[in-house]
Amino acid sequence: MKRLVKQQIVFRSLYSDDGKKYLEKYGFPPGYDRSLVYIYRDKAYTESEAVLRVTKQLRRPWPLLSGFLILPRRMRDPVYRLAARHRHHIPL
Repeated sequence: MKRLVKQQIVFRSLYSDDGKKYLEKYGFPPGYDRSLVYIYRDKAYTESEAVLRVTKQLRRPWPLLSGFLILPRRMRDPVYRLAARHRHHIPL
């Protein structure tokens, strides 16, 4: 029988000491705070790429959203920025 390993996502504030260390390690400028940063398998992702890759780690139906990764970032990122600007008004 195949054993499943539970994956875990750890959140860090970009302003925390750990967050600043990760930003520096992955080449972000000091004080970077423009977007969510998702680090997976030693690669950093931002904006829509980060959100859609995080959805792959969640329970159904969220992984279905990762299908939007086939769209170019120039199409996805403006939608991400609009949602990020109005995130407090989006009912979930």
